[in-house]
Amino acid sequence: MKKVVSRLLCLLIVLCMTASAFAITVVRVTGIKLDKASPTMTVGDTQKLNVVFTPANTTQKLLKFSTSDKNVVSVDSSGTLTALKEGKAVITVTSSSNSKATAKLNVTVKAKEKVTLTLEIFDRGNVGGTAPDNNFYTDWIKTEFGKKYPHITLKFVTAPRWEEVNKLNVWMASNQAPDICLTYDVNTVFNYYKSGGLTQLDDALNTYGQDLKEFLGEEVLIYGKYYGKQWSIPAKRVINARFNTWMRQDWLDKLNLKTPTTLEEWYDTMKQFKEKNPGKVDRVIPFGVTRDILYTATNLLECFITDQSDYSRYISGENLRFLAPGYKEGVRFLNKMYNEGLMSQEFPLDKDGKILESDFSNGYVGCYIQNYDMPLRPGAAYLPTMQERSRDLTCSR
Repeated sequence: MKKVVSRLLCLLIVLCMTASAFAITVVRVTGIKLDKASPTMTVGDTQKLNVVFTPANTTQKLLKFSTSDKNVVSVDSSGTLTALKEGKAVITVTSSSNSKATAKLNVTVKAKEKVTLTLEIFDRGNVGGTAPDNNFYTDWIKTEFGKKYPHITLKFVTAPRWEEVNKLNVWMASNQAPDICLTYDVNTVFNYYKSGGLTQLDDALNTYGQDLKEFLGEEVLIYGKYYGKQWSIPAKRVINARFNTWMRQDWLDKLNLKTPTTLEEWYDTMKQFKEKNPGKVDRVIPFGVTRDILYTATNLLECFITDQSDYSRYISGENLRFLAPGYKEGVRFLNKMYNEGLMSQEFPLDKDGKILESDFSNGYVGCYIQNYDMPLRPGAAYLPTMQERSRDLTCSR
């Protein structure tokens, strides 16, 4: 019995010693203060509060934060302030263990400095259209952008669409380029990158462009990267269609022909337009083109290119497309058509497309290649005006 009592006493002593060793000492907080004076913040800024405790070794460090105006300055549970709107607010910090331990901070929020962001926009010179830099779409962009960034004023700067590269070069050389520029020419973008004329966009995209990154995806964004860094933002076309080959359906009907579906059928149709003159016009132009062969004969030339991959198209671009394998055969085919009188004989002189427009409006042209919606656009050379002159006229594509 004595041995049992002795063992119990030993166990009790050990337990008491263990409890003593793990006892938590509470050091009460008696006061707190902030290590900042009254700060001035700018809308959009964040700032972390640093609280100093008295005594410094207090174990009671849980805090509660509040703001007198959550519309001006918000504060989260970690003490991070976010400036939301111009104005003033009082931030109160209170110990969760001692309500008498409190501190206050007066915060002033100022509006962001007003800035103007300039954006290039194309002027296509469309007759009768609205001003490219002042219309429904530009007004909508300004309004919607202004809701989120009221301190930024958007200003659209026009560049002639067909001289946009020359205009960009002049702007860049004189340090007057818009903040955001547009171009169809990938070689121009690369040249500006090499000469240090572009801003790296990775940080801006990560901070402000998550929606844009999700919409475009890496499969599109990669075309704006050089050596793994984003230097431009490629566009994703809303409409993938680009060029169509337009043909006089009324001429096909008069010759009892179907719309051609192969290069051979198309060539035969052009020959019949030339030989039989279904429009009974003074001068038949089976296939209308301008000096810009890369544009006005693009569908025809593409028939001969053997490498149609996205990579090949991107590397060559529009201006170097003639280097693509098979392109020379397409040029030889065009030369054959020219010598047979199957295409515009004055095309080398038509630098602005006005000769083709005149020929089309006069009913001479049986087929031409243009933007997917070009005949439906208003203007002297297009379908609505032509139908006023000949109500039987229709186009196939």
